[in-house]
Amino acid sequence: MTDSSAPSPPKEAPALCIDSSGLCVGKRGVEIDSGKSGNFAAALSLASRLETGDGSASIPLLSIETESFAYLVKEYDGNTVVLKVPTVVAPDTSQGKQSEGDQRAGGSA
Repeated sequence: MTDSSAPSPPKEAPALCIDSSGLCVGKRGVEIDSGKSGNFAAALSLASRLETGDGSASIPLLSIETESFAYLVKEYDGNTVVLKVPTVVAPDTSQGKQSEGDQRAGGSA
Protein backbone atom coordinates (compact mmCIF):
# COMPACT_ATOMS: atom_id res chain seq x y z
CA MET A 1 0.00 0.00 0.00
CA THR A 2 1.39 3.40 -1.01
CA ASP A 3 1.02 6.59 1.00
CA SER A 4 -0.36 9.18 -1.47
CA SER A 5 0.80 12.08 0.71
CA ALA A 6 4.47 11.03 0.50
CA PRO A 7 6.59 13.38 -1.63
CA SER A 8 7.73 12.07 -4.99
CA PRO A 9 11.45 11.47 -5.43
CA PRO A 10 13.38 14.29 -7.13
CA LYS A 11 13.92 14.05 -10.87
CA GLU A 12 17.41 13.54 -12.21
CA ALA A 13 18.89 16.75 -13.57
CA PRO A 14 19.58 16.82 -17.31
CA ALA A 15 23.34 16.73 -17.85
CA LEU A 16 26.13 16.75 -20.42
CA CYS A 17 29.69 15.53 -20.10
CA ILE A 18 32.09 17.24 -22.52
CA ASP A 19 35.68 16.26 -23.28
CA SER A 20 38.65 18.63 -23.59
CA SER A 21 37.96 19.03 -27.34
CA GLY A 22 34.42 20.31 -26.69
CA LEU A 23 32.73 17.11 -27.85
CA CYS A 24 29.82 15.57 -25.95
CA VAL A 25 30.86 12.20 -24.51
CA GLY A 26 27.82 11.61 -22.32
CA LYS A 27 24.28 12.88 -21.95
CA ARG A 28 21.35 12.41 -19.56
CA GLY A 29 17.91 13.69 -20.53
CA VAL A 30 16.76 15.60 -23.61
CA GLU A 31 16.52 19.10 -22.15
CA ILE A 32 20.12 20.11 -23.08
CA ASP A 33 21.16 20.27 -26.73
CA SER A 34 24.38 18.26 -27.07
CA GLY A 35 25.15 20.35 -30.17
CA LYS A 36 25.95 23.22 -27.79
CA SER A 37 28.72 21.25 -26.03
CA GLY A 38 31.49 23.31 -27.60
CA ASN A 39 29.77 26.54 -26.53
CA PHE A 40 29.62 25.43 -22.89
CA ALA A 41 33.27 24.31 -22.94
CA ALA A 42 34.39 27.57 -24.57
CA ALA A 43 32.45 29.70 -22.08
CA LEU A 44 34.03 27.86 -19.16
CA SER A 45 37.48 28.19 -20.74
CA LEU A 46 37.03 31.95 -21.05
CA ALA A 47 35.73 32.23 -17.49
CA SER A 48 38.74 30.32 -16.17
CA ARG A 49 41.03 32.99 -17.63
CA LEU A 50 39.63 35.62 -15.28
CA GLU A 51 42.03 36.50 -12.51
CA THR A 52 41.01 35.79 -8.96
CA GLY A 53 43.01 38.73 -7.60
CA ASP A 54 45.33 36.63 -5.48
CA GLY A 55 47.18 35.11 -8.45
CA SER A 56 45.88 31.60 -7.86
CA ALA A 57 44.46 29.57 -10.73
CA SER A 58 41.09 28.15 -9.83
CA ILE A 59 38.44 26.41 -11.90
CA PRO A 60 35.25 28.46 -11.75
CA LEU A 61 31.66 27.31 -11.47
CA LEU A 62 29.85 29.05 -14.31
CA SER A 63 26.14 29.70 -13.84
CA ILE A 64 24.03 30.77 -16.82
CA GLU A 65 20.61 31.72 -15.47
CA THR A 66 17.20 32.36 -17.02
CA GLU A 67 13.87 33.00 -15.30
CA SER A 68 13.00 29.31 -15.09
CA PHE A 69 16.30 27.37 -15.11
CA ALA A 70 20.07 27.63 -14.84
CA TYR A 71 22.95 25.84 -16.49
CA LEU A 72 25.73 25.00 -14.03
CA VAL A 73 29.04 24.42 -15.83
CA LYS A 74 32.14 23.06 -14.07
CA GLU A 75 35.31 21.21 -15.06
CA TYR A 76 36.25 17.95 -13.36
CA ASP A 77 39.43 16.03 -14.32
CA GLY A 78 39.62 17.67 -17.76
CA ASN A 79 35.94 17.09 -18.58
CA THR A 80 33.30 19.80 -18.52
CA VAL A 81 30.03 18.89 -16.81
CA VAL A 82 26.81 20.81 -17.49
CA LEU A 83 23.69 20.47 -15.33
CA LYS A 84 20.34 22.10 -16.05
CA VAL A 85 18.50 22.91 -12.82
CA PRO A 86 15.24 24.73 -12.15
CA THR A 87 15.46 28.18 -10.56
CA VAL A 88 11.74 28.46 -9.85
CA VAL A 89 10.24 26.32 -7.13
CA ALA A 90 6.63 25.27 -7.66
CA PRO A 91 4.34 27.07 -5.19
CA ASP A 92 2.78 25.12 -2.36
CA THR A 93 -0.87 25.02 -3.41
CA SER A 94 -2.10 23.58 -0.12
CA GLN A 95 -1.36 26.84 1.73
CA GLY A 96 -2.89 28.99 -1.01
CA LYS A 97 -6.19 27.10 -0.90
CA GLN A 98 -6.31 27.30 2.85
CA SER A 99 -5.71 31.05 2.92
CA GLU A 100 -8.41 31.62 0.25
CA GLY A 101 -10.90 29.78 2.45
CA ASP A 102 -9.80 31.84 5.45
CA GLN A 103 -10.33 35.04 3.46
CA ARG A 104 -13.83 33.98 2.42
CA ALA A 105 -14.74 33.06 5.98
CA GLY A 106 -13.35 36.35 7.25
CA GLY A 107 -15.15 38.38 4.56
CA SER A 108 -18.56 36.87 5.29
CA ALA A 109 -18.40 37.32 9.04
